[in-house]
Amino acid sequence: MTSTTLLLFAIASLVLGTLGIPLYIRMARARNILDTPNQRSSHSIPTPRGGGIFIPIGLIASLFIGLQVFEIQLEDPSLLIAFSAVALIGFVDDIKNLPSTLRLSAHLTCGASVAWTALPEQSNVLAMLTLAILTIWLVGCLNIFNFMDGIDGIATCQGIVAAVVWYVISKDSQNTMGSLLATVTIGGLLAFLLFNWPPAKVFMGDSSSGSLGFLFGAFPLLIASSDLYDLWIHVNYGALALFPFLFDGSFTLFRRLMRNENVLEAHRSHLYQRWVQSGKSHRFVTSAYTLWATLCGTVCLLSYFNLSPLWISWVIACLPALGLLRHSQRFPRQ
Repeated sequence: MTSTTLLLFAIASLVLGTLGIPLYIRMARARNILDTPNQRSSHSIPTPRGGGIFIPIGLIASLFIGLQVFEIQLEDPSLLIAFSAVALIGFVDDIKNLPSTLRLSAHLTCGASVAWTALPEQSNVLAMLTLAILTIWLVGCLNIFNFMDGIDGIATCQGIVAAVVWYVISKDSQNTMGSLLATVTIGGLLAFLLFNWPPAKVFMGDSSSGSLGFLFGAFPLLIASSDLYDLWIHVNYGALALFPFLFDGSFTLFRRLMRNENVLEAHRSHLYQRWVQSGKSHRFVTSAYTLWATLCGTVCLLSYFNLSPLWISWVIACLPALGLLRHSQRFPRQ
């Protein structure tokens, strides 16, 4: 698949979102599919949610076109099936809240099915350990990306950065499916950013934030070779590409566990949320996290192209995290 063809897919995804999202906003308001502000919200007016559904729709449609027209090879349908299931579960949850245990069970099933197909040939014990770690990785990316979608534009901008990273890696690796998925994701997210940049006219919703987190977690498994070392190196690239979200989400989860809080219950204690509560605007915090994500994406690609040791990239990515932790001492206590 040529670069021109990929560009056409990106443009099609951009157009689909640009035309479809305003229609969805009107439909969501008419059917009361709204995110109503409460004490745990970071917004002040009822806002349509679930508008990001056009991103997984565009991805699934592009894959079918790629399979039928461009004869892209799909060795195993697990990723497509699992991604579609995660998006569908998220969309149902956007319309009618599902029990958290049901969602988590479905996510674990989807994660395990994709992780199983990516297992390199190895001993049974090591295979089971790898399966468990990869499943936790996929489900963790899914849920953290979803949890971090709490203020205007933040998940959209982080998603664009991560998608660009995986486009560059996929293109260099000559992985056609990875290139297609990343390209369509970039187009869809750019369209969504037009309506999600502060002040947001629509929220992404679980249908998109969950499926995008799952997809970004699956990219290393899709592109890495069958060698276990290569797989873990690509997982490092995936973690760097999402590091601002993974750090904030993991730190907050650990902090809540230490306080014996219910981690499945909605809250407003993420670092980015507390930053907003300290008086900073959505635009400021989103811009700060986007700059951090861009730094992480850049050092990730430097490591991929052997221009920087991986450990140095991790040190550079962690420096803003340390600064944020220090600054968070001024945030409102919860």
